[in-house]
Amino acid sequence: MARTTKAASEMRPAVEEMMVPIAEGMRKTMEQMMATMAEEMRKLLVATIRDVMGSLLPELVITLTHSVDSILKSNSERLQTMETDISSDAEEQQRRRSAVFIGAPESRDLPHLRHERDAESVAEILDEVNVDGVPVDVYRMGVFNPTKRRPIKVVFNNTHNAVQVFRQCYMLKRSPQFSSVYIRPSYSAAIHNELFTKRREGPHGLYVVRNNLVVRRGSAILSTANMPCIIVGDFNACSNENGVVHLSRGIHSPVRCTAIG
Repeated sequence: MARTTKAASEMRPAVEEMMVPIAEGMRKTMEQMMATMAEEMRKLLVATIRDVMGSLLPELVITLTHSVDSILKSNSERLQTMETDISSDAEEQQRRRSAVFIGAPESRDLPHLRHERDAESVAEILDEVNVDGVPVDVYRMGVFNPTKRRPIKVVFNNTHNAVQVFRQCYMLKRSPQFSSVYIRPSYSAAIHNELFTKRREGPHGLYVVRNNLVVRRGSAILSTANMPCIIVGDFNACSNENGVVHLSRGIHSPVRCTAIG
C-alpha cells in the first residue's frame, strides 16, 4: 500500500507535465475555432444584411422618391393657390378703386396725344360730378377703332373717390358736354362674360349685377341705395339724387348711368 502511494506521488508531476501542453493545445484549438466561428458569423451576417438591403433598398428609394414628389407637388399647388389668391385679391382691390367711363369722346390723334386727351376728359368729368379725387391711372380698354368710343378705366388711390363718382354720376345728365357719358363699376372678366352671354340670349332684357351675381330684373324702377348695380339693355336710364335709377324704353340710343348707394 505504501509502495502504491509512493508510486502515485512520483507519477503526478510527470502527468501534470504532460497535461500542460495538452491543455495549451486545446486552448489554442478552442480559440481558433471561436475565431473561425466568429468570422463565419460575421460573413453570414454581412451577407444577410446585403441580401436584405438589396431587396429593401430599391423599394425604400421608390417610396422616398414618391413621398418627396408628393410633398413637392403639394407645396407647388399650395404656392400656386396662394399666388392666385393674392393676385385675385389685388385685382379685386383695384376694381373697388376703379370706375369705367362709357361714351367719353376719343381723339384720333397719335397714341400719346390720345392718352393726354383722355386724361383731360376724365378730369373734366370729375369736375362735372364734383369729385376731388385724382386718378392714379387712366387708360382706354380694348383696341382702338376710329368708329367707336372705347371705355375709359379710371383707377383711384382709394375706394372713397370711386364711391363718390358713382354717387354723383347723376350730375352728368345735366352736363351739356357729357350728358351721353355714363359710369359703371369695374367688374371681373367672369362678370363681363356672363353679362355678354345674358345680353346675347335676351337682347331686350334688363340685367343687373348685385353682390357679384348677374340677375334679371323686370321692374321699371330699380333702387340702388344699398347695392352697386350695372344696367344692361335697351333702356334710357339714369340715377337721381336719391339713388334711384329710372328706366324707360326708347328708340334713341340709351343713356345709362350706374349709381352706388
